[in-house]
Amino acid sequence: MMIIWDFDRTIMDDDSDRWVVVEMGLTQLFNQLRPKLPWNSLMDRMMAELHSQGKTIDDIVKCLNRVRLHPMVVSAIRWAHAHGCDLKVLSDANQFFIETILKNHGVYGCFSEIITNPTLVDEEGKLRIFPYHGSAMAPHGCNLCPPNLCKGSRYSHIVLPLKRHGSVLQRIQDSMSENGKKQVVIYIGDGGGDFCPTLKLGKEDHVMPRKNFPLHNLITKSSEPIKAQVHEWIGGEELNKILIRLIDSIEKQTVPRFWSRGTIRMQSNKDEETYRVRKLEITDKNKGFMELLQQLTVCGSVSDDEFRTRFEELRSYGDDHVICVIEDVGSSKIVATGSVFIEKKFIRSCGKVGHIEDVVVDSGARGLQLGKKVVGFLVDHARLMGCYKVILDCSGDNKAFYEKCGFKEKEIQMCEAWRGGKVPQALEATAFSEA
Repeated sequence: MMIIWDFDRTIMDDDSDRWVVVEMGLTQLFNQLRPKLPWNSLMDRMMAELHSQGKTIDDIVKCLNRVRLHPMVVSAIRWAHAHGCDLKVLSDANQFFIETILKNHGVYGCFSEIITNPTLVDEEGKLRIFPYHGSAMAPHGCNLCPPNLCKGSRYSHIVLPLKRHGSVLQRIQDSMSENGKKQVVIYIGDGGGDFCPTLKLGKEDHVMPRKNFPLHNLITKSSEPIKAQVHEWIGGEELNKILIRLIDSIEKQTVPRFWSRGTIRMQSNKDEETYRVRKLEITDKNKGFMELLQQLTVCGSVSDDEFRTRFEELRSYGDDHVICVIEDVGSSKIVATGSVFIEKKFIRSCGKVGHIEDVVVDSGARGLQLGKKVVGFLVDHARLMGCYKVILDCSGDNKAFYEKCGFKEKEIQMCEAWRGGKVPQALEATAFSEA
């Protein structure tokens, strides 16, 4: 699966060129020259003006490092990359601005390619900006796109050798073939320049236009049918939710061996066994749920009435507290479980944090990757709830397992407990993952 991202007003909520012009005090000169110069020549002239004022590359980098990306967009990028998607940027911004911003937010390495207007830092340390379709190349001939870059038409030697010409999108699609089978494309954009490649997407592909921006308006009014499936989004949080659900949906269709309507089929030393991943149900007490928890820690005696009362209490929290279980369909026994609760905060713009607790797999079902399925279920739930990170505590013995699940050690966990009248002092490694 390949995800193609526009940059300005998609990954970045602002326009990177506009940001530098305004933040570095170039607005007046920019407005004077705007009617006289093509866009890339104008931005190149702006960089020359900065350098004539004694500004350096470091000053430009500091300006770009002040750009804020929506945390849920950053989360979506990391999540898609972690799930094996091939991410590319296809943008009419420029190489230096895009790379600097992505590096500052720690997601540059998530992208396999950035296709945009090229830049270079010359021998004098000055930043130069050039059009993607340079003067040495024939005009791309597309009336839908600006002269410097047609996202769906010809590309220059900046990206590939001169002997290879053709459609940027077609080249990308050709490179995605695996064993003769075409991968699915998800195209995320906002501008008018994204309409041309949108028209080239197939019926198995998806386009995510930002609502009420030029791409969305062009799609809505298009007389030419859009083959790709259209998914509108407004802001970073909605982009995150739609993209993750879309990837999950595509994975379920293309990788049926992993998920099949909530069931997992695995080969063990016995015959094929089937397991069902779902939320906790009231009847699970009779399927060994409490006995399973006793393999993790002390549970005490819990009557049917106490279980029912606590179950109803937790259910009243809705999606803010979810207990995942895996049931062995053959034996109707609960063989794995874990929980996540959502903490709502004032920091991070009233952000949310997911806390994973009580992950355990039955001793007779270990080695089947059920623990990873439980953790994946809980992490995905936290992400879909809009959490900016998910955290958990674990013993040193379980550190390697959670690292395989994508977590990393961060800081320490401290505890003060009161049951039994003894207050233990505990300092344990904390596993941490940013959603």
